[in-house]
Amino acid sequence: MLYISAIANETSYWKEQLNYCNKTWAININANDKLYFILGKHKNKMFIEDYDDFFNIKKNIIENKIYYDVVDSFYPSEKDKLLIKHNLNFNATYKTLLDMNNFLKTNLIYYIRTHTGSYINLKLLNKFCRNIPKNNLYCGKIFNKDREFKKYKFCAGSCFILSRDIVEKICSDIKFVLNEYKNQPLIDDVFFGNLIINYYKITPMSSKIIFIKDINNFVFNKNIYHYYFKNKQKCIQENWYRIIHEKY
Repeated sequence: MLYISAIANETSYWKEQLNYCNKTWAININANDKLYFILGKHKNKMFIEDYDDFFNIKKNIIENKIYYDVVDSFYPSEKDKLLIKHNLNFNATYKTLLDMNNFLKTNLIYYIRTHTGSYINLKLLNKFCRNIPKNNLYCGKIFNKDREFKKYKFCAGSCFILSRDIVEKICSDIKFVLNEYKNQPLIDDVFFGNLIINYYKITPMSSKIIFIKDINNFVFNKNIYHYYFKNKQKCIQENWYRIIHEKY
């Protein structure tokens, strides 16, 4: 039912976060779901020009040009744990668009984009998804924030859920979407929120999240599936994931 992608920006600690996920919440992946990990180039402002070929690129990898990532097994002995390789200068927005196209090659119902800095209780997430709409769905923790002198509404990029029809719309409109991003290069979650809410006229559905700044000072709720480690110093350690994991 679920296609789950955990994204990270290319930094010195993303591999550690990926491993923390795989040692805790990712081990509970349902046999009917798929889990991927994606890496985006940090703060890359390169723009794509070859709109018509965006989803079909299988050319040689050339630095600073656009080109589809190789999907390869990072954990070859573990079913459905794949890493989309990232030796390219793609940021999180482009990587997510490519990943959405990969989702459409499956028969799964919901596209879920999360973050390696999150802990996701997959059992509760599946339970939540059994009671939400299968169409016109854009769901997550809703924010209203100012960006470049304009207020934007969007669902937090640490975990948002899209129904298949929304992903189909985005991918079928890829030339328009890429042009919009070039003209207004917002951070990925704000960009997708602006696109889905203002262009596709979808009203977002709210879900709950617990932000953790200090692992020694937070309120645990066993009914919430999403915890996000909001630590500006990026000093997230394996025990942060482990502490949440063991509380369930």
